[in-house]
Amino acid sequence: MPAPATFAKLLQLAEITPADRVLDLGAGAGYSTAVIAGLCRAVTGIEEDAALAATATQNLANLGLPNATVIAGTASALSGQRYDVIMVEGAVDAVPQTLFELLDEGGRPVALVRESSVAIANIFVKTAGKVVAQAEFNATLPPLYAGPRPVEFVF
Repeated sequence: MPAPATFAKLLQLAEITPADRVLDLGAGAGYSTAVIAGLCRAVTGIEEDAALAATATQNLANLGLPNATVIAGTASALSGQRYDVIMVEGAVDAVPQTLFELLDEGGRPVALVRESSVAIANIFVKTAGKVVAQAEFNATLPPLYAGPRPVEFVF
C-alpha cells in the first residue's frame, strides 16, 4: 500500500469523477478500494493473495460500501470489462498491454513505472484507441508483482 501522501498524489493524477468505474489493482486489505469508493460510481479491487482479498471483502462489508468489491486473482480474469480509471497500487516495470485493453475511450491508468532504482508516477490516457503517457513525479512503492528484475549495468 502506498504511503498516504503518495496515494493522494496518485488519486489526484487520476482525476476520478462520480461517474467513473475504477479498477484498483493490488487492493491489499481494501484500504485503497474503500477510499476510491467514496470518489466514484463503482470500484473493483483485484488482489492476488486470496487471504488478503477475503479480508478486504470483509472490511468493505463492515464499512457498508455497496459500490466496492474485491476479487481474488489477477486482472486477466476481467477480460471484457471496461473501466474509466485503473489505479496500479505498486511499482511495475511496464504497464501490461492487457490493462490498456480494459479501458474505455478516455480511460486513465495511473502507475508507478520503475526506471532503474526509482519509479516515476505516470498517467496514461487512451484517446482514439492509442495510449499516451505523461510522467509526473518520482515516488517509491514496492513492486506490484514480485519477480526477478532484469540485470542492469552498474558502473
